[in-house]
Amino acid sequence: MKLILLLALAVLMPPTYAGRARPRLPLIRELVRKTPWQNIAAGGAAAGTVIVASKVGNGMENGLQTVARKNPDAFASCVTPLRLPFQVAFYILIGSGVILIVRLCFRRNKR
Repeated sequence: MKLILLLALAVLMPPTYAGRARPRLPLIRELVRKTPWQNIAAGGAAAGTVIVASKVGNGMENGLQTVARKNPDAFASCVTPLRLPFQVAFYILIGSGVILIVRLCFRRNKR
């Protein structure tokens, strides 16, 4: 797994490394030797998290589409709680932006 991930990284890296041109094979060997296993494990965990989130999101999407087709009223009651945290975050963001703009205007008027 470590070698496969590092091969993918080496393909994405430019052919020049540290200011001098080097062939890719020694670069791959250098990456395999110098990369700690913790970094590889963290990359694998991040990739796994993205894959699982994608699969869960696809399942939720399919379920909500089924509910929307069969019972639109139930769909509306399912979507409202999912939408609420985003609405609250949006209102907080807009409110803090307005407060910052008002404070900036008052500071400029005092000078």
